[in-house]
Amino acid sequence: MASYAPIVILALAAAALGGRRRGGGAAPPVPRGGGLDSVFDWGEWVEETGALPGFTQFAAAAAYTESKGNNRVGLGVSQGVLPSNVKLNTGSGAARNEQKAACNLYEGARGRGYYTDNPYPKARWCFGSGGWFGFLPATGLAAGGTKGPFAKADPFLVFHPIESVVMMADFAKRVIRGNRFQSLPYGEQNWLAVRRGMAASSLIDDYMEENERSAKTRERLERALAETGTNPDFMWERASVGDWPGATSLLNWLYQHAVAA
Repeated sequence: MASYAPIVILALAAAALGGRRRGGGAAPPVPRGGGLDSVFDWGEWVEETGALPGFTQFAAAAAYTESKGNNRVGLGVSQGVLPSNVKLNTGSGAARNEQKAACNLYEGARGRGYYTDNPYPKARWCFGSGGWFGFLPATGLAAGGTKGPFAKADPFLVFHPIESVVMMADFAKRVIRGNRFQSLPYGEQNWLAVRRGMAASSLIDDYMEENERSAKTRERLERALAETGTNPDFMWERASVGDWPGATSLLNWLYQHAVAA
């Protein structure tokens, strides 16, 4: 897995928890995540808390689909504010749509009480998506709610390995605890439904695949599981939150492992 010097870990932890109010300043370089092997490591440490049984395989498959395990890539339009070692795919209509989606989601989140005290400018939120899991910033940084560990943090933390794992775990937790997932027949409360919910909340209960996007989500998850060494039948396993520690506690737990590594 990736190696982190303790001084770097402490600095990143301060930023993640809102201790560094950089506002519109230059974005620091993004640490290298170490590829899919590191996603497996972090996923296993998430599960060590008792949370989200099966998260390791699910997270690795998601990272394969969204970034092929490269946490320094994304999709969108940079507006000249990205960290210098992050590369965006900007050459398509999809990139412009992703940028618009990021802005719309940010504005909508602020209207619901998120990020009202966040010091970072709108341009920081509106580049598009990126990191291991292809997060739009307003989705990723919502981990833990309006008072969560990233409420005042830099939106570019979606590119950072440890933070993005916490974001992914919290996102899975939110989908599983949501009313649409809980209303599914017991046998349909599986990891495929979680992945559909991450694609669009309206797809969570589309287990009959009436929407073409649901079928494509299944096909991508099946391929990603196979490519990351997991039997694709994993997608049918029941997904549960398990013993969820909370986003802040999970973040601290992962940093403890990073210091010890």
